[in-house]
This record gives sequence, structure tokens and C-alpha cells, in this order.
Amino acid sequence: MALAAFALDLTGNAAMSFAGVLMCSYAPHFLFGWGLGVLADRVDRKKAMIICDIARALLIASVPLVPRLWYMFLVAFLMESFGALFMPCYMASVPETVTRRELIVANSLSQTTWSLVDILGAALAAVVVTAAGCGPAFWLDALSYCVSALLIAATRARMAPAAGLGLDLQSFVRAFKEGVAYHGRNAVVRSLLVVVCLGSLMFGAINCLTPAAVTKLLGLPTGTWGLLLSTQGVAMLMGGFFMGNFLAQANKGWLITVGVSVVGLSVAVFALVKAFWVSLACYFTLGLGNVMFLVPMLTWVQEVTPFELRGRVLSIRDVLVKLAMFISGAAGFLADAFGVGRVLALAGALTVVVGVSVQFMPGLRSEKGPA
Repeated sequence: MALAAFALDLTGNAAMSFAGVLMCSYAPHFLFGWGLGVLADRVDRKKAMIICDIARALLIASVPLVPRLWYMFLVAFLMESFGALFMPCYMASVPETVTRRELIVANSLSQTTWSLVDILGAALAAVVVTAAGCGPAFWLDALSYCVSALLIAATRARMAPAAGLGLDLQSFVRAFKEGVAYHGRNAVVRSLLVVVCLGSLMFGAINCLTPAAVTKLLGLPTGTWGLLLSTQGVAMLMGGFFMGNFLAQANKGWLITVGVSVVGLSVAVFALVKAFWVSLACYFTLGLGNVMFLVPMLTWVQEVTPFELRGRVLSIRDVLVKLAMFISGAAGFLADAFGVGRVLALAGALTVVVGVSVQFMPGLRSEKGPA
């Protein structure tokens, strides 16, 4: 949130400024993610995550010291370069801490934790940015990465790679090809990859337009976005806490369809109605929709992917998702040309189309929870 406020302040609320920050944050995933997924299967994931957190803490803390838009672009790029290694390490490690039946509940609880952090972080950022400026918000964010590193250091889950895995270029190329080949063999993983990439084109557009929409559609300060994000976080917290057992039993394909469609409808209404209280309601339903599709989608991939391939499979997914979101950054330029409301409403409508398409993807319609 502080990045959005800082970028918009530096450029007089131009939508392209935050879109540029987002595009720089997506770029490392498709530039380096191909190799980092292989690396995630070949290094101690615990040590890798700790190093990534410390590096990101130092980077985000430096932003107030160089108040230039180009430096924000650089920091966003470098932070997500470490993030491109952190996330496949993290997601690949979760299944090693629980049983198969517990996995979707564990992912739901994980989502609940992320949501709680989003609530507290967005609310705190809104207060800090409004009262003291962006600098203290960046330093608090740096502190959060340090806390994360300490918590990871305290875990005891299996995160070390199997012995005998090479780090030479030939081994990397061969390992990457194995990850790609697995998508060809597994219809569920392949279909979910198509759906998440199509959705990410829309989600990326939505993410880069909402900060500007707060000021241009609602006529409110940029800090108000923090309140909307907190509302979304509350919904995700409630959904993750109360829906864990339901998600474990329900048909994952239909959950993804309903969840993505709810997100799209919420965004379209937010763009068209242009009323603050309606916006709060839209962000609440958007948060519930996020839980309904994010948790089953990740769990499904984790369930059907072997431990030794999980880092690569999740990284390939992350690479293509970020590539799609990088492309969607063009929505910022379209919004400046045709209006934030029009482009945001179109993104919401197309998101609904993506949700419905799940029912026509091979392997996704008939799935039920694990026995």
C-alpha cells in the first residue's frame, strides 16, 4: 500500500506510475523464475527463505532514502527477484508438514494467516501513511520480513533436497524439462495452469487500477485503499477460518468457478457504482471469492505433484502468472486513455468469463475432495 501511495504521490496520481511498479515486480518471475524453480528443488528451502526475507527487508527499508520513481522500480524488481525463489520454496514445503487430508485445511489456515497480516498491515499502513508519510510504513514492512525470517528459522519441517542433485547448467536444463513434461502428462496441473494464467491477466489489471480508482472514481485519498484492503482481508480471514472443512469436502472445480466469478462481479460493481459503502461491500465479497478459488487451486496442484517436482511445477506456474500480470500492466495506460472505470469494469466482466471456463477444462469439473 505504501508503494502505491508513494508512486502516485510522486507522479500526481497517474495510473501508469503504480502500473510501472507492478510491471517491475512481475518481471523477475518470468526472467529468473524458470531457473529458480529448479533451484528450489535443489537447495535447503528453509535457508533459502531466510536469506530472501533478510534481503527484502534491507531493500524495502531503503526506499525512503531515495525518493525517486526509478528507484522504486529497481527495488520492486529486486524484491520480487528474491520473492520468485521464496514462494516456490514456501508452497512446496507446506505439504511436508501435514497429511494429505489435512492439506486443504492447512492451506486454508495459511490463507487465514496471510489475511490477518493483510488486515493489520493495510490498516496500519493507511494510518501511518496518512499520519506520518510513506517512510515509516516502509520501515515497518522491513521489520515484518525480519519477523518472518525468525519464524521460518524456528520450523522443523523437512526442507532439505534429496542427495545427489546437481547444480550445473546441464542438470538445471534437464530438471526444468522434467517440470514442463509433467504438465504435459497431468491434465489437472495443465488445466489449472491455463485457468490461473487467464485469470492473472485480469487480476493484474485489477491490481494496478484500484489505487487510482479510489481517487478518480470515489474522490477519496489514496490512503482509503488501505481500508478497502482491510475489508478484503477481513473477508479472507473469515473465509479461511470458517470454510476450511467445507473446502476439504466440496468439488474443487466448482469452488474455483464460483470464487473467480465472485471476484469478477465484485470488481465490476465497484467500477460501475462508484459509492464508498458499496465499494466496501464489493471488497468484502472479493475477499470471500479469493479464498474460494485460491485455496483449492493451490491444494490441488500440491496433491497431484510429487515432492521432487513440486518446486519446479509451482515455479513454472508462478513464472507464467507473473508474465500474464506483467502484460496486464498495460491496463494502467489504457485507463489513462479511456478511463479507470471503463477498463476496470471490463476486467471484472472478463474475470467472470474465466471463472465459467473452468467447467470446460479437462480434469477440472469432476474433482472431489480427497478420500
